[in-house]
Amino acid sequence: METAGKDLCESHLEPLTYFCRNDQVRICLVCKNSESHKAHVTMTVEAAALEVKFKRLDSIMHVMKQRHDARNYMITSRSEFDWLMHSTAHPNLVLSEDCKAVKWVSQSKEVPDNPQRFDLSCCVLGCVRYKCDKFYWDVDVGTEGDWAIGVAKESVVHKGEIVLSSKNGIYAIGMRKDQYCSFGELDNPWYTFPRNPFPRNPLRPIRIRVTLDYLGGGVAFTDINNGKVLLELRELSFHKKRLCSFFWLGKDAQLRIYSEDLT
Repeated sequence: METAGKDLCESHLEPLTYFCRNDQVRICLVCKNSESHKAHVTMTVEAAALEVKFKRLDSIMHVMKQRHDARNYMITSRSEFDWLMHSTAHPNLVLSEDCKAVKWVSQSKEVPDNPQRFDLSCCVLGCVRYKCDKFYWDVDVGTEGDWAIGVAKESVVHKGEIVLSSKNGIYAIGMRKDQYCSFGELDNPWYTFPRNPFPRNPLRPIRIRVTLDYLGGGVAFTDINNGKVLLELRELSFHKKRLCSFFWLGKDAQLRIYSEDLT
């Protein structure tokens, strides 16, 4: 597809605000909804630009990792490169333009049913794939709705009802009816929790820090408001699999990622 000038679609004279991953071109909203691109994976131009930045960072980290022994060299992640992946988001989840926030909506949207998209459980994954050292990111969990946040193996099942458990590659903490819930070796789907509820906290935290210690086999969840560790999972075996940030949202829930350097 050619363009008239830099920012308008030649066919529809609409702004080129989207990017088609299949055809590797910028397209307008009309093109996005047309038969030519309807089944393709599309995203905003801003999200595509962030994806390119991440790929460059991933390549740099890979080269650095090859040159240094993992036991003696620490790669410090600038986790602001992490954002939510449109291609994995359940149809009832709406992402912000910067792909840092997600909210649950009652009406599902029309999206391509690609292999990466969650189709029954309202989940979405982060774009960064972690396979070394330590990283952390903060999540605003708000005051409404049920939710679950943590990390998941890249190979986590995307189709059907999701079982939130470590044996299925998900390490998370959640809120269910104003109780924190951890996820152990569950045999039943996630919606049967809480199995391991934490005591009700009258001061429900607004922001939680997720800290991943890949080499040490640990994931910790901390209340940013008071520095209290809500849950710490240790002696985990990631089996050298790549991990990514994980989010599940219930009715009326809204989440936003905030990131810092790990020092």
